[in-house]
Amino acid sequence: MADNRLNGNGMKPQSSTAIVAGREIILQTDDLTERQRASLEARLPLLRRITGDADDYLARNDADRSVFGSHWGGPYFSNIARRICEPDWTFLERLRLVYEFSGLPIVTFRRQETAPVVDPVLNRYMKLRAITPANLRFSAPPMCGEAGWKIDRGIVNWDVAIVQERLQFLHFSGVLDWLNSRPHRPTIMEIGTGCGLFALALGRVIPEATYILCDVPDVLLNAAAYLAMARPAARYHVVLPDGIHSITAEGEHTILSSLDEVHGGYVFMPNYMMHRYGPSITLDMGLNAMSMHEMAVEQIAYYAGLLSRATGAREGLYFDINTYYKGTNEILEFHFNRAFAVSARPDLIDLALSPKIWTNSRRTMTAVEDRMRHYRSLYDLDAAFSIDFPFEYPPFDENIALGLLNEEIGSILNVDYQKVAKERGKVSFNDDLKVFFGEHLAIYRARFGVR
Repeated sequence: MADNRLNGNGMKPQSSTAIVAGREIILQTDDLTERQRASLEARLPLLRRITGDADDYLARNDADRSVFGSHWGGPYFSNIARRICEPDWTFLERLRLVYEFSGLPIVTFRRQETAPVVDPVLNRYMKLRAITPANLRFSAPPMCGEAGWKIDRGIVNWDVAIVQERLQFLHFSGVLDWLNSRPHRPTIMEIGTGCGLFALALGRVIPEATYILCDVPDVLLNAAAYLAMARPAARYHVVLPDGIHSITAEGEHTILSSLDEVHGGYVFMPNYMMHRYGPSITLDMGLNAMSMHEMAVEQIAYYAGLLSRATGAREGLYFDINTYYKGTNEILEFHFNRAFAVSARPDLIDLALSPKIWTNSRRTMTAVEDRMRHYRSLYDLDAAFSIDFPFEYPPFDENIALGLLNEEIGSILNVDYQKVAKERGKVSFNDDLKVFFGEHLAIYRARFGVR
């Protein structure tokens, strides 16, 4: 699909910035480069099959649909998948706007009048940055509509801050040190990939790793497309019913018969293919963030068993970032306590959800906890991870909010937010918009008892 999007001067829009409270914010990113487009186009024939092969595989095999056939998001994610598969370049230029994963909006950074003036998330990011090794400092590439504070030639917003937090969880809990001590190329599996930002960040930190991404087809397609553009030179493998396809950005294509033949790079595993390949996976680390607590009980039980077996083969661990901040999560802990011998909580203050480590190896847990104590002795981690208040945000304006949503997101999703506001009722919709445009930070305030 041709990109016919023009600005008022008849030219394609290029990057633009603004100064808000003395700090530079990137409002608009440049168009995708020819290399980024070519990288995605070379891999699209296989990526289309992630969604296209699902129903046929499930119909032909005795796979439990409650585990391997689940899907969520409905028409919204199906629409995103369709736009990626075309490909619709106008849509892909704003992919990160329509699929933010944290529930905290990126679109507010697209205008100077809606950007945050003072934000505790950025303040916390900068505090932690000061004690984080340089190779673990993450800012997102300026592409796909990403918007936010300009840091290290990249962009930082709430999504990026949460990705950075996950890297810091792994670092200060001692897990990254343990992974780097492995005598072999580590294998990592992320269950629930979201938009692909964390796979981009961790994949850069451990570039030699084999990194398996598993999710429902439409969501996995989104992550695969994003990573194809963000890391064109990375190795790509797509797991499909007829084999494991390895493809480069130049279109060189081979088919592997087993996961043992994969030596580094990203492996895109749609959840229905776990039915075939799950029993053969061995892992140094399994990872889930912000989704295991949303799964059906059947899925939680399945992944608990799989992660226990897969990590047990290498004395590995499962790093879980889900809803533990209220104490216990009875469903998760029931199944994972049955599956794993030992667990530990790093006890680090979180922005979104808190971490927990599970393993069947007491030797691994001892090694991790020794490094955790080491970092506690070096830094005041409670202070570094703490969230500072108050925050300061531009006053909410209904007309500005609806106009921004229509222009930046509605125009490419064919959604009229003015019409949605009328259909849902002005009061209830505006309440949602107020949260979307800044009052979500009050959730943190209430959670930590700050007045």
